[in-house]
Amino acid sequence: MFLKHLRNWWLWLLILFLSSCVSKHSIFIDKAIDYNNDIESQTFYIDRSSIKKGNDIIEISKQYIGVKYTYGGESPEEGFDCSGFVQYVYKKIGIDIPRTVSEIYKNTVRIDNIREGDLVFFSIKNVQPDHIGIMIDKEHFIHASLSRGVTISSLKEQYYKKHLKFIRRVYLNKKGF
Repeated sequence: MFLKHLRNWWLWLLILFLSSCVSKHSIFIDKAIDYNNDIESQTFYIDRSSIKKGNDIIEISKQYIGVKYTYGGESPEEGFDCSGFVQYVYKKIGIDIPRTVSEIYKNTVRIDNIREGDLVFFSIKNVQPDHIGIMIDKEHFIHASLSRGVTISSLKEQYYKKHLKFIRRVYLNKKGF
């Protein structure tokens, strides 16, 4: 695998050069991240403002650490379930996303570099993703856990490593979020 990437070093240099030629408001992003190694690559232009929004998402989401888990919960007062928490945080920065894990998944794109605010999907009980969290860095994510409420966890924890399905980015208007 390393040799495959090494052979294409000139392509990476070209991508870096071309991305620096694009307007200062755009960056060249994304192929595919897939922990099962079975999805094809895809490339999108993402607006640079999405980086600031990723930071905002993390700042807002951390305010709710400790809020209890409630099945179907959509607010800090009643508690959150995993998708209710993600939807609530995104709405706080002006992004409306669907309510369920499966519908949120349908509104995301494949990526190959993890950024703050990306969404992490797990398959705990089903083949399809049924749990979701928000990436805060390349290893940690914040989510509404059944046992701990809103908390920060690590992808290196055996439980989450075992059930990890995808890390993806919200996709709106062909420009990312």
